[in-house]
Amino acid sequence: MNLSLRLRVLSPLHIGSGETLTPLDYVYSNGWVKVASLDELAQRLSVRQLSLLGSNLVPLEAFLKNVQAYHLVNDEGIYSRKMRALGEAAGKLAQDLRAAERNPSEAPKAEIREAVKTLGRAFVPGSSLKGAIRTALAYSRLKEDRQLLGMLIENLLKPNARN
Repeated sequence: MNLSLRLRVLSPLHIGSGETLTPLDYVYSNGWVKVASLDELAQRLSVRQLSLLGSNLVPLEAFLKNVQAYHLVNDEGIYSRKMRALGEAAGKLAQDLRAAERNPSEAPKAEIREAVKTLGRAFVPGSSLKGAIRTALAYSRLKEDRQLLGMLIENLLKPNARN
């Protein structure tokens, strides 16, 4: 059976792909996160510049400035893809990158945890929908049946309770 649904998200939703971009992986400019291709960077940087890559965990834009290769920031050929930063996330990302440039120990704040995507678009996997539906059904059932809720809580509080 093939079923097509349209979801209306009522709260923030993030289903991670497991991939994380560090500030050294991307440049943020005018609301766009542009992810650099290491292969393309390697072709455009000197051996000396490449040897410094990753030695100091500053954002990519600051690194390119430090190694006199800032012109590459505007070279669209070094980027493998780009994503739009939206809403409050865009302002927070810019703020976190400025902090990381001043103090490399702040770099983890500017990491981007990627969402699952297909054909470049985020989607909600069926397993996530299944989990949400199960949670809603369990909540509804437990809300109506206080005795069942009491038994569940009692079992969870037992010293040798198993998952």
